[in-house]
Amino acid sequence: KEATKAQETKPTAEEPKVEDPEEEEPEEPEEPEEPEEDDPERLEEDPPPYPDKSPGDDLELTDEQLDKQGDTKQAAIEAIEDGDLPKALEKYTEAIKIGNASAMMYTKRAELLFKLKRPCACISDCDAALVINPDSAKAFKLRGKSHRKLGRWEQAHKDISLAQKLDFDDDMCEMQDFVAKKWKKISERQNRQKARQDRIDQKKKMAEMKRRKAQAQKEYEEYDKKRAEEAGPGGMPGGM
Repeated sequence: KEATKAQETKPTAEEPKVEDPEEEEPEEPEEPEEPEEDDPERLEEDPPPYPDKSPGDDLELTDEQLDKQGDTKQAAIEAIEDGDLPKALEKYTEAIKIGNASAMMYTKRAELLFKLKRPCACISDCDAALVINPDSAKAFKLRGKSHRKLGRWEQAHKDISLAQKLDFDDDMCEMQDFVAKKWKKISERQNRQKARQDRIDQKKKMAEMKRRKAQAQKEYEEYDKKRAEEAGPGGMPGGM
């Protein structure tokens, strides 16, 4: 009896523990955000509307219109010499609205907008200038400087670098170096974040494959067990 009792109380062998595919390694921590450095030159975005553009670039202007355009451009130049930038902006806008505005007219107005601390309006005029002349170094330079004032380091880096390639300017070297360092720091962080996300995605993919494999194995074992039970002691399913 004691032997029988001991046999009855003998612990049965534990079934091999199947690793839970849902148990994943803890996700690697995200790199903390670095506090943004003070930038005394940073400007707020100036909202639209921006100064009017030319009604067209292939218009047949009359002699009267051409004379008026020339007069308003001259009035703008005189206003700049007098230090009256708002008046100069008004006169350049009048000249541009007559039609057939050149890339230079847009960049001259863009320069005024930049000086008036309207970086987004400046960018808008630079975009218009670059449609007319895709190799306008001045448009790239002014647009890059405006992006710098807005803290858009990637765009600033691209535009200033291209402007320097088209027409090197010693006075831009300091800003170019400053912007390049800013963008380098940001791009390196972005690359680290992308590499981290790639690792996380790969781990999730492997975990999902493992889960599916375990599920398939479980289903197969259950099916095999069911067939064995149906077969009974004779070994053939259905009791045959």
